[in-house]
Amino acid sequence: MNIVTIIDDVTAWARENICNQVELKVPPVNDNEPIDGQYEYDLAHPSAFALYVPSKDKLPEALKSEIPYLSVRFVEGADQLDLGGGRGGSITLQFILCTWDPGLHSKDIFRYQGGVEYEQKDPPDTFIRSGDGWRDAWNFLDTARRVLESNTYVAGYELDVNSGVHFGPWEEMDGSNDFYPFWLSWVQFTLNYPIVRNVEDFNDFL
Repeated sequence: MNIVTIIDDVTAWARENICNQVELKVPPVNDNEPIDGQYEYDLAHPSAFALYVPSKDKLPEALKSEIPYLSVRFVEGADQLDLGGGRGGSITLQFILCTWDPGLHSKDIFRYQGGVEYEQKDPPDTFIRSGDGWRDAWNFLDTARRVLESNTYVAGYELDVNSGVHFGPWEEMDGSNDFYPFWLSWVQFTLNYPIVRNVEDFNDFL
């Protein structure tokens, strides 16, 4: 099975089944724009990228920012060539999830108004800077986990249930605020696929 095809298939699958289920904050287009109350964010479905996240100058025209995103990362693969016991391979992939959230903007802040009604009361320039933006990355991850674990096949490839679904924080961010206001997490899984080769040459070794 062609590795490029698998990565492209999984990226398209993640875009349709994971990214399209959530909307997250989009950071300012220009680095000199404020992230405080003078800047009201937009919401967007995360982008899905294969292996590498493009820089701002290489983004597709439809995207104003690369963030939020889901990036499909190749971890490792293995092919089993036992002619007697069946031939198959596996590939371990990792979704890198990135979000942006510097704190509470004015449209995040609501006041409960009895029953089920909510009303925004704060002035439009209200902004509360906080380190709680990590919740966006982990809610995004929970969506990815739920979708993965609800499927026997991912993009047509069998999910290896024996390998499980693993997840965690981006290591450099664990307990560190150096990346603020960007937040990253990851979820990792293994897919199985059949191997179809011309085995005549292998038969000479039997």
